[in-house]
Amino acid sequence: MQTAFLALFFFLFAFATAEDTVLDTDGNPVANGSQYYMLPATKETGGGFKFTRTENEKCPLSVVQASSELSKGLPVIISPRQGKDIIPTGWYVDVQFVKAPNCAPKPSVWCVPPDSYSVKIRTDGRFSSDFTIEKASEDGYKFMHCPSHPRSCREIGIVIDEGKNRLLKRGGENPLIVRFKKAKAQN
Repeated sequence: MQTAFLALFFFLFAFATAEDTVLDTDGNPVANGSQYYMLPATKETGGGFKFTRTENEKCPLSVVQASSELSKGLPVIISPRQGKDIIPTGWYVDVQFVKAPNCAPKPSVWCVPPDSYSVKIRTDGRFSSDFTIEKASEDGYKFMHCPSHPRSCREIGIVIDEGKNRLLKRGGENPLIVRFKKAKAQN
């Protein structure tokens, strides 16, 4: 009886702690350091992601979604902070554009400054990225921003500003559900 209880306990523990892996559009695990296009999981909801100038920015640091679904946007690199080879769901990750504007710092890591709630390219080391990726549907994932602990997590969504930019924003009106399409490596 005790052996059966221990076996059941270890089985349930292993099942409860198993982590899902983020998969790309081909069903392969999203790999640390590889390049991907982030695309909307549903049709007719815009294209991929890029940077642009918003508000009073002198340098285009705002992360936005392309309005045309024909645009793949710019490739990104996703890296888990714990240094795994693949990206597990629920782990803190850094997201950065492969190419960034000349005026932006390198690497072009995404962050959410507390004064704007919009996703920006980090201009200094003061703001950590604090993103996680969670399974949202059969073939889609959502980005969460968790600045201090899991209970502070909020979905990243899309908000359209006065300039018709589709801003990525913490707690945005329309949750952002994406897929990851492998991109050819760019230097």
